[in-house]
Amino acid sequence: MCDLPVGVAPLCADGHAFCCFGCREVYRRFGHAALPDDAGNNVPATMAEPEGHEAFLRIDGMHCASCELLIERIARQVNGIVAATCSYATSTAKITYDPERIDESELPDILSRAGYRARLSRDSAPEYDERLPLLRLMVAESLAVTVMMLYLAFYYPTHLGLVDVADLEPVHWLAFEAVPAALLGLTTVLVFYVAAPIFRGAWIGLRTGLLNMDDLLAIAILAAYGYS
Repeated sequence: MCDLPVGVAPLCADGHAFCCFGCREVYRRFGHAALPDDAGNNVPATMAEPEGHEAFLRIDGMHCASCELLIERIARQVNGIVAATCSYATSTAKITYDPERIDESELPDILSRAGYRARLSRDSAPEYDERLPLLRLMVAESLAVTVMMLYLAFYYPTHLGLVDVADLEPVHWLAFEAVPAALLGLTTVLVFYVAAPIFRGAWIGLRTGLLNMDDLLAIAILAAYGYS
């Protein structure tokens, strides 16, 4: 499908072998229409260029060559888009559209529905603060260490039998009310702020019907958070 070698352990579906999970999911979503034409099919030597206006978009968030096909198929399903060609290597898409049925300004929103971030090439890129990932990492490390130290100080010794629960009665309010409330608050920030990119990826997978690793991580994180 993407012209990459299948390998010794291919992923299979309906008798077809695929090189990766992405190609297989594209096939499951679009069926035989996603497969390349057979070598024996007669293909015209020349094909007429689709009529319409052309727009070039920058696509952020593409992960592999199968994203090209996915974006193209989604675009072609929109009334007013005549043709779509996407390039994973350059993270761009060329859209041919009918200006009487769709406006050029609508194209970024249409392609962004699949979970990608699309913008017209002539538009300036949105400002991105490269310090945000570092801030998220620092918050994660600080909160994780604090949670671990509170647990080691008040609960781990009792679980090992080194300290009896009755020995904590002099600090009952601190050990059984203040510390649990602090742990709940700190872990809530850890889950819903630090892991926000994971939840975003999981939501995109659910919305497009293509589950990914973020969905598994989100389930594990929420299960652990709810159980604790």
